This record gives sequence, C-alpha cells and structure tokens, in this order.
Amino acid sequence: MKKIYNCDFLNTSLHFLSNNLRFCCAPAHDGPNIDSRYPGAKNIFTALMKIRQQAVNEMKEHIAPKKCEGCIYLKEYDLDSPLLCVDNIERQDSEPLISNIIINHFQQCDCYCIYCPIQMTTKMIVTEPQKSDYYDLYPIIKQFYKEKLIDKENLKVEFQGGSIGVLKEFADLVNIFVENGVKEIKFFTNGIKFMPEIVEASEKTKVVIITSIDAGTRETFKRIKILDKFDIVVENLRQYRAKCKNIEMYTKFVLMEKINDSKEELNNFLKLSQLVDADKVQLDFDYNKFMNSKGVRNYVPEHFYELFEYFKEQGNLLNLNPFIWEYTQQVLDKGYFE
Repeated sequence: MKKIYNCDFLNTSLHFLSNNLRFCCAPAHDGPNIDSRYPGAKNIFTALMKIRQQAVNEMKEHIAPKKCEGCIYLKEYDLDSPLLCVDNIERQDSEPLISNIIINHFQQCDCYCIYCPIQMTTKMIVTEPQKSDYYDLYPIIKQFYKEKLIDKENLKVEFQGGSIGVLKEFADLVNIFVENGVKEIKFFTNGIKFMPEIVEASEKTKVVIITSIDAGTRETFKRIKILDKFDIVVENLRQYRAKCKNIEMYTKFVLMEKINDSKEELNNFLKLSQLVDADKVQLDFDYNKFMNSKGVRNYVPEHFYELFEYFKEQGNLLNLNPFIWEYTQQVLDKGYFE
C-alpha cells in the first residue's frame, strides 16, 4: 500500500519572514526555505518556485521535505484511504496557485510586549513608517501576480510581523491585494495606531482584526506592554467596529505565568471583549518561553489547563465564540512543547 505526505501550506501558501521566505508557517519548524538575503525579486520568485516543486515531488514519494519532519501539518496518507482528499492529489499533480499569504518580513514595532522575542533583543520602539530591515515585499508580490500564480478568487492574506502601522509598504501591499479581488485580509495589530487602510479595505473585502490585548485592565496592560496605551487601544477597536463595513474582530489573551494567569484577569478580558463588541476571543500562551530551549521538553503549567477550560466555558456563556489555535491545542494535548 503506497503512502504519501501532504501539507496544505507547502501546496498553496507563502510565508514571508524576516530571516527567510518559505511556504511553512509552523512555529517549531522552518520548512524548506531560502535566505532573505537572496538577491533580487526575480531571483527570489524563481527560487521559491523551485523549492516548492521539490517539496511536492518529495511528498508524492513519501519523503518528508527538509526541516518538515515531525511537524503536525505534514500529514501521512494511504493512497486508497477515504481520509485522503481528492483535492490534495490534484494539487500535487499540478503547479497549484497560491491561496494563502502570510506577511511577517519586518520586526519594527511601536509597542514593547514583554513576551516578544524581538523586543527582548532590540528594545526599540518606532512610531514612524519604516522599510523592512530585510527586503521589500511589494515587488515580489507583484511578480507573483504578473506570473498568474495567485488564486485571486480564494486568496487569504495575513499581516503579522511587528506593528503593521509602522511598515512603510503597508498601504501598497493592501492596495495590490484589494485591487486584485482578495477574498479576506487578516490584520494582526496591537491596536495602538488606527489605520484607515483597514477601513478602506473593508469596503471591498472581508477584514479580520486580531488584537492581542492580554489584559482586561489598564494596570495589567501596562505591565505587559510597558506603554500606557490601554485606553487608546480600546477606543481604536471600537472605531474599527463602527467604521468597517465587513469586519470580524478577535481579541486575544496570551497567558503569562505570575502576570495574568488568573480567572480574575480572564474575566476582566472577557468583559472588555464584550465592550468592544468582539466576534471571537482567543486564548494562547507565551511561546517564547517554551521555544527558548529547543530539543528540551517544556511542559505546559498544570494550572493553564484549568484556565483554558474556564476561558471556553465563560466565553461560551457570554456568546464570545472562544477560539484556541490548532497548534496551541496540539501542544495542550501533548502536555509539552519541544
């Protein structure tokens, strides 16, 4: 019985990071990638296409692509299994179009979250728009559209990275996606800077705003973010809700030991989420702490399990649609991160 591997990210995604460009977005795996110092947008485009084709060919031969071993998103199938989606086979038999793009190629930020590995290193806050320290993304995206390798009808985009409010090419990137009929754009934002580009995009496509507030009170917010911007963030979220035409809004809470890991803090956060009329609430934990020692099992604190259950229970009671990221749930199920 022949077996194959499949990964939807390797098939149809692009992930632009500061240090490399790749198709993988799993936090513990790099996947096949190219160094961000690779010269020229045309060369980057060609190199990306080459490594994707190699990865697809390896998966068809039941070979785990380089740096993908052990990743939860790399699925193994028997060719005659009813669990094997026909679409997956078709994607591997042709050059699939890109339907998912994650933008994470810059590190500048106007906030200082104490769990952010970048800010722990640079300790720098910027407020004016700046270019990425690594490469310009707009020419690369433009090349993908020119080569007709973007699935215009189904494309979903995520802006992650530092603070999208201080990325100089942010408006150009939003515009090229909107002008080409993007299906959905997710904006991960700390909420400190109000961005009219998001409001304008919502006139033509669905926008999703994900804001990691991590607190329900000004005091806890200041302790985690260092900056005293709690009231500004709350007001900006209320403005997005009022002004955006087609919007889904998530508020997020990152659990940190001995800082916000209590039912009281979660209750305050959930009340705040009601205040800003959030559609969903998300609970996660500080991955930076877990990732500091790769290859070593870092166990999930025991009381986190009670807090996750409490979060889901209270979130449902308040009709806030509590959400746990798939990768986080996998870590919780295992009990450790390594």
